[in-house]
Amino acid sequence: MPKEVKNQDLGKQFIAYLYSDEAAEIFATEGGAVQPIAGMTDKLSGDAVTYYGIYDTGAVAVLDAFSTTDPVEGLTTRGAFFDPVNSLVSGDKTEDQWIAEFKEASEAFRGALKE
Repeated sequence: MPKEVKNQDLGKQFIAYLYSDEAAEIFATEGGAVQPIAGMTDKLSGDAVTYYGIYDTGAVAVLDAFSTTDPVEGLTTRGAFFDPVNSLVSGDKTEDQWIAEFKEASEAFRGALKE
């Protein structure tokens, strides 16, 4: 967390709360989702058990590459699409800048589509 961020302690408390037993219970029972805490899928029912249960057997989420593209030098999915949101939220990047960069990365990935 950058040093210049206001209310750092409150932010840290909020993140810690998200992984508390209370918050995890709310996510599971009211939201039908789980925090990455062992045993949380036991609190789910129906399709949510199937959806999130795959993580209990060792599956991991992969969000850092497009399987349908050849690698694009200097770009990852996370770096192109997810991380820049932080700059948008912090005000370090304008909405127009973010959109332009998003479109540029999209075009680069589109150009690398596998046939």
